[in-house]
Amino acid sequence: MNPAISQLGTSLKLANASSPQEGTYPAKIGSAGGIFCDWFGADGSSVSVALVHLAPQRLAGEQSAVAASSTPSTILGTSPNVSVYVADSGGTASGDIEAFTDSGYWISVVSPSFTTPDRATDLLRAVLQALPSG
Repeated sequence: MNPAISQLGTSLKLANASSPQEGTYPAKIGSAGGIFCDWFGADGSSVSVALVHLAPQRLAGEQSAVAASSTPSTILGTSPNVSVYVADSGGTASGDIEAFTDSGYWISVVSPSFTTPDRATDLLRAVLQALPSG
């Protein structure tokens, strides 16, 4: 298991054939052709990751929509290549972090354990490091 996942809960196990909750950003990513993964723990913990690569104009539109109902975050510092938002609405509301990269990716990481945006930093960095650079 990825260390960024295991630090959120040692009992987390990858769910088979899961799908995002309707009306969430991960569901929107899925409907745009993206991928989605869920991990659940015996203790009730959970974490979801969704991502999609979009054409520049569509990515800009999605980012604009997320930004309109979210709070910008600096959990990755002042990276010029990634814009991060804490979803205030339109996502699962609590523990919903949305990121957009200059290389065309929209990433959503969601977990009730993200009681502060900083709790999502390691997982978001792990996802970003796994992406192709272009």
